Amino acid sequence: MTDFVVVGCGSIGRRHIRNLISLKVGVLATDVDRGRLQEAIRLGATPVRDLEEAIKSRPAAGIVCTPPHLHAEVALPLLAGGADVFVEKPIAHELPDARGLVEYATRHHKILYVGYNLRFHPGLQRLSEFLTQSKFGRPLSFKIEFGQYLPDWRPSEDYRRGYNTRRAEGGGIILDASHEIDYLLWLAGEVESVHCEAAHVSGLEMDAEDVAAITLRTRQGAIAEIHVDCVQRRYTRSCKVICESGTMLWDFKRGLTCVGPDGSEYVAEGTTVEDINRMYLDEMSHFVACVGGDASPVAAGIDAVRVLEIALAARTSAATGERISV
Repeated sequence: MTDFVVVGCGSIGRRHIRNLISLKVGVLATDVDRGRLQEAIRLGATPVRDLEEAIKSRPAAGIVCTPPHLHAEVALPLLAGGADVFVEKPIAHELPDARGLVEYATRHHKILYVGYNLRFHPGLQRLSEFLTQSKFGRPLSFKIEFGQYLPDWRPSEDYRRGYNTRRAEGGGIILDASHEIDYLLWLAGEVESVHCEAAHVSGLEMDAEDVAAITLRTRQGAIAEIHVDCVQRRYTRSCKVICESGTMLWDFKRGLTCVGPDGSEYVAEGTTVEDINRMYLDEMSHFVACVGGDASPVAAGIDAVRVLEIALAARTSAATGERISV
């Protein structure tokens, strides 16, 4: 397999570089920040001057790790140059860009994959299996939460310099935590309506929402609640699924706990993560297999467009106070 090119060598770009190298894939890298590019070189990547030079090298795939508002303008030339493309979430910050990418990739038979790595958490994978098997009957309610204080996301960097704080660049907690919308769709199926309260309520220096409470109705009749924030001081990521004859509680760190109809409780084996990077490594291994024709994407571009539609509907609802049909 020819090289992959990583565009954007921030923290997630460097993680993908390390994992690609561990998978024995050759890595090219480019970044407008020369300091970040030097870090990529130290990891073993071969530098290229810019995106144009990268495309001329005919990479098998591109890994897009730029801020969201640049995703489309990087991914589209890569697709046009013949590469399959992995885009970090969200696929874009505006729907026309996202839909344009999917349309082009579909028309030219290219892979367009989006980095929703939580699909590779063994606890969520087991939860998905149990729902598919109807282990505790029909799901009635989903309660999902993510929260972490934004300055703690990358302690070595000034949070105010990141895209996360700027709505025009794809910042704001709704888009940044779109993992939660993605895995709700994976677990619960399609949703038909969205209502949201969201605002910038803290003293963080940002021009986008830092807290959001989203309520959704699934097509199968379940009610889902998603709380996301970048203000709480303790990392929290969890999902509770209340079913007709039992409850399942997934926690990012503690795995999957199941409560049966008689109230008995147990932790499902093999559902914790000892090494967080394992998810990212499994995700990249899966993408490499997709590029090689040995797998089909579990988080395709079309899925990510649906996530973006719901995320932007939540923002519209927060602005208008209306429930939005999606």
